[in-house]
Amino acid sequence: MRLRAIEESKLLAKIRRRVGEGGGVASNILVLLLGSVTARAVSLLAIPVLTRLYSPDHFGVLALYTATVALIAPFATLRYHVAIPLPRHDAAAVCLLALVMLTASTITTLVALVILIFGHDLFRVLSIESLAPYRWLVVLGVASTSIYEVFQYWSLRKKRMARIASTQVMQSLSSVGVKLGMGALGYTPIGLILGQLMQQGGGVVSLARQFALDVARKPRRVDLRRLVLVASRYRGFPALRLPSQFLLVAATQLPLLLAAAMFGTATAGQFSLAFSALAIPVTLVSQTVGSAYYAEIASLGPHRRAEIRALTFGIMKKLALIGVAPVAFLALLGPWFFSVAFGEVWRDAGRFAQILAFFLYVQIVTSPTIHILTVLERHTQFLSINLIRFVLVAGAFIAAHILRLDGYWTIAAYAAAMVVHYTITSVKVMRTLGRT
Repeated sequence: MRLRAIEESKLLAKIRRRVGEGGGVASNILVLLLGSVTARAVSLLAIPVLTRLYSPDHFGVLALYTATVALIAPFATLRYHVAIPLPRHDAAAVCLLALVMLTASTITTLVALVILIFGHDLFRVLSIESLAPYRWLVVLGVASTSIYEVFQYWSLRKKRMARIASTQVMQSLSSVGVKLGMGALGYTPIGLILGQLMQQGGGVVSLARQFALDVARKPRRVDLRRLVLVASRYRGFPALRLPSQFLLVAATQLPLLLAAAMFGTATAGQFSLAFSALAIPVTLVSQTVGSAYYAEIASLGPHRRAEIRALTFGIMKKLALIGVAPVAFLALLGPWFFSVAFGEVWRDAGRFAQILAFFLYVQIVTSPTIHILTVLERHTQFLSINLIRFVLVAGAFIAAHILRLDGYWTIAAYAAAMVVHYTITSVKVMRTLGRT
């Protein structure tokens, strides 16, 4: 633990020396970009080795684990953590953080009881029985994901992008190390799951330590009355953003779950690898541009809409240029690249990636705009957007099942639905911003 803390502090110092901390949106994006590029590079370089240590079935189990944790985790914080950057004063933000920690500990305990007692029967009903032996890791995944998100959003409030960037790198390093080490020793597929657990919660100690230092410098009073006040003030987050987030995550993870149910875990593993490879640039954008963009527009507030609008258009134009090269490469050479990089057995994953390429491009360009609804507290609109997306995803797979389409045409129908959804959504969000 001490060695890891020393390594993390060195990494943090390097990032700070390169780009500094607490600057404007451009420097904040640069800080997060440096950390995320490094983290994603580590993950990307490890994939060719991992695909030779683990089979498509193993990756299918990992996909089920990731989807299950992602579906449960939003309930732990009730989405209150997203509001942490919004209060004008730190006192309210500290109360929000305390409230989130209380809800997270309570709900995670309840989830643990349900999963550990009824896990086998529950997983069988949901057709994810292959995950049942690892159900205790689902509980740890929910806890680690929730706690990391809480302190990450405190760091976003303080615009400590270098610290967030350093945790992202440490997450990737520890995750890859666990996956490679356990895979080499033959511990499959649990090595993939433990590595994913490190990816979800690694670096939380560093962020929590900085929060403790902030509070120690200027203690903030937290009592029941203040907790009730902040819970009431930001009640829109659990009331509307929680179901919105669940629908968003469900729409994201549903393709993996349905692919496993319709075509088996091997096909789900192929699709999971394609999705994971495509998620690297998408996550890079959401964790760098998106996070820095949200921190900046949150500090501007809901009334400075002209500035937010100009900033948004500028970022979208840059993303449109950045996304061309990787998307064109995947669209033209996806199957060849996957077979060479990851092994011939993964050529099908390359075909899936080829189908999803244009969807990737649209998602990269439009992804930051959704943060506008958070700043404007348009929770109902956010809910409707995610409900429509969920219906489109489910509808695409249901239609494919009725028409008896194979896996490739099923994913093509899903990708086409998502291109339409993201395009229309971004236009509607920008129109919302333009209203006075």
